[in-house]
Parts: sequence; C-alpha cells; structure tokens
Amino acid sequence: MATSLEYFYLGNAAVTDMTLTFFLMAALLSFLHRKYYLLYGFAAFAVVTKGPVAIFFCAVIIGLYLIVTGSLKTMKSMKLVSGAALFAAIALPWYVTMYFIHGMAFIDTFLGFHNVTRFLQPEHASGKLWYYYIPVLILGFFPWTAFLGQALIAGVKEKGEHRSTCIFLCIWAAVVFGFFSLSQTKLISYILPMYPPLAMLVGYYLDKAWTEERYRALKGSAIIFGVVVSFLIAGLFYSGTAVTA
Repeated sequence: MATSLEYFYLGNAAVTDMTLTFFLMAALLSFLHRKYYLLYGFAAFAVVTKGPVAIFFCAVIIGLYLIVTGSLKTMKSMKLVSGAALFAAIALPWYVTMYFIHGMAFIDTFLGFHNVTRFLQPEHASGKLWYYYIPVLILGFFPWTAFLGQALIAGVKEKGEHRSTCIFLCIWAAVVFGFFSLSQTKLISYILPMYPPLAMLVGYYLDKAWTEERYRALKGSAIIFGVVVSFLIAGLFYSGTAVTA
C-alpha cells in the first residue's frame, strides 16, 4: 500500500482523504478482529474527519459481509447500544460545537454541500464519466496493478481458512469503488479507502503463490509489470528530453 503510486503521492499531500482512509481502515479491521469498541471509536473519528460517509461505508460493508457469509447473528455480540454511546461521545461534541459557532452555515456547507450536493451534482466534467476510476485505479495502484486481477480472482475463489477475510476485503473494495463511481463529483483521491483491502489481497495472493511455489501463476503478471515499467520509464525519458529541448 505504501509503495503504490497514488497512496504514496497523497501521503505527502494535505488532503483529509488520507486521514479518513486511516480511521476507516482501523475501524473495519477492528471489526474483522472482533474489537467492537475500537470499531465504534475509529468510526467516530472517521465521521469527524469527513462526515457521515464513514457511517455509510462501515454499515454497508459490514452489513453485506454478514449477509453474504450468513453471519447476521454476529450482530448480537457487537455491543450495538454501548458502542453507539461511545460513537456519540466521540463524534457529537465536535458537530455540536461547530453548529453553535457557525449555525446553519455549517449544516448547509459541511453536510449539505460537501456530502449530499457533491454526490448528486457534478462539480467537474469528470463526473459524467462512469469509468473514471478504472484508469485512476490502474495507475494509482501501480506497480501492484500487475497482480491485482489475479489477486481479486483468487480472493473471490478462496476456499481455505482465510475465505471469510478475503470476502470481507473484496466487499470493502467493491463498496468504495461502486459508491464513488455513482457519485456525480469525482476526484482522484476519493477511492483511496479501497487501497488497504486491495493491498492486503495482493499481499496475501503473492505470499500464497510464493509459499505454494506456484511461480507460473506469477509469470504473466511479472511480464505485464515489466512492460508497464518499460513504458513508464520511456515516457519519463521522453518527457525529460522534450523539456530539455
């Protein structure tokens, strides 16, 4: 994840998407490890960072996972009431304070414009492109894009002890990608929260392929990786030559 192009670039930029990604990742991994109070705590910080979209992602991703795996009974042990109280204790004070300071301007701008209007109405021409995030992901997840297709297929087909984890990671990535593809306002940084699950899937796939000595499965990806790197180096060389000229 740290070596993927977009994550590395945005990690050095002043954008709240990086902070949101961290807290959302921490919340969802806390759920995966059944640390439910940590789930609610990190989710609250994610909501403070960038609004109700964090609640949507946590609820939808976890809900779909429980439905797909037939584990809805897990909700009985998720400490919903006390967890909601913890969530409110962390998130509400900031929202209440901002409302008292700014009044309806805070509601209209932070919640209304940045969360609702941006989703329903495009700010840029890119909002009309349903495939906008496909090239963004291909370039942004470079150089690990070469292994991404195989890792996703392997994750979906996983039958071993890590099956449920792979399903969770696939749902996590798919929900983030689908939500922002439907959003009418599209920015490169929006899909950053899907990089953690993709990185874990690719890491698991590479580890498993290496452990089981399935080197042939990696050969095609390695060739693609080499071709892409060659084109990138050639492009950088051409750009440098053009600038010098």
